[in-house]
Amino acid sequence: MIPDSLRYKGKIYVLISENNGSAGEYFVAMLSQNKDVTFLGKKTVGAFGQPLVVPLPSGIQVMLNATKTYDFRGNDISSGFPPDYEYDFSKIYKITDPQEMLSKLIEVIKELKKE
Repeated sequence: MIPDSLRYKGKIYVLISENNGSAGEYFVAMLSQNKDVTFLGKKTVGAFGQPLVVPLPSGIQVMLNATKTYDFRGNDISSGFPPDYEYDFSKIYKITDPQEMLSKLIEVIKELKKE
């Protein structure tokens, strides 16, 4: 067990998007039980559980979410986990310099906290 003196006690900010699914969504759902975690970005894809695959005559395969999933507050998140603050990070993701990207992310977090 980690001694209390070594545990991180600050706020945690997690970026989520429609590109998060399956195990990533379960991880986000697990993190959501901590009141010090804030989610930023876009709603996740909603791929909890094993999808039902329906092949169509055209060759397209439709994947349907076949499970109901709830977060720790009892909210239905079967169609995706919503962020606490919606934000489009696509321009920031294009920044190639890691320090500049981090600076921009911190600016966004500070602005969202003011709201």
